[in-house]
Amino acid sequence: MNLVLFGPPGSGKGTQGQLLAARLNYRHVATGTIIRTHIAKNTSFGRAVEQDIARGEFAPTNTMSELIKIELTRCDPEDRWALDGFPRNIEQAYELLEWMKAGAFKQPLLVVSFALSSHAAAIRMAGRKTCAVCGTVYHMTSAPEQEQGYCDRGCGELSHRPEDDPESIVRRINIFETVTSPILAELFRALPVATVDASLGIEPTYDMITAHMRLHRMARL
Repeated sequence: MNLVLFGPPGSGKGTQGQLLAARLNYRHVATGTIIRTHIAKNTSFGRAVEQDIARGEFAPTNTMSELIKIELTRCDPEDRWALDGFPRNIEQAYELLEWMKAGAFKQPLLVVSFALSSHAAAIRMAGRKTCAVCGTVYHMTSAPEQEQGYCDRGCGELSHRPEDDPESIVRRINIFETVTSPILAELFRALPVATVDASLGIEPTYDMITAHMRLHRMARL
């Protein structure tokens, strides 16, 4: 079963994608990781979007869709993937559904909707620190690193993402509420959607996700 991890910034999609990859051998396809990789490599795309991303805005819709399509086509048909950060607007939602109708996905698709208030999401983002090398995300209260300021995997120092500064956080949440959140209704019409309470913490959220996966697999038998 393939997954679309859908929710506001700061709701834990990236953390859960990493857990699914580590524990269930999912391929975590994250738009944020793809964009940051392009910025780090100083590609033409990375240079074009770096300032927009730092301000908390989206990368261009068509370009992001193409990058995601490339990433998904690289997956083996038997691979299971968790898509994190896509779709983010109605055009991308329609593209995802068109890919599905065209038979691009060999496994059933489940949307996991992360429910979290805007206030809680803002607090989470303000406390995040990220390893630029391996992409692991830490949080000063809910998932702190063992040695302050350094990645547990020995990669080096942690840093705050530019898009996690106060002004960018407000902008990102506003964009989610006005542009991204409304597409959930469209996805509801075409795909099964499972809602999880993302305020409960990392392990309870993971348990809810895997429970929904089991239920949807059983429903297909």
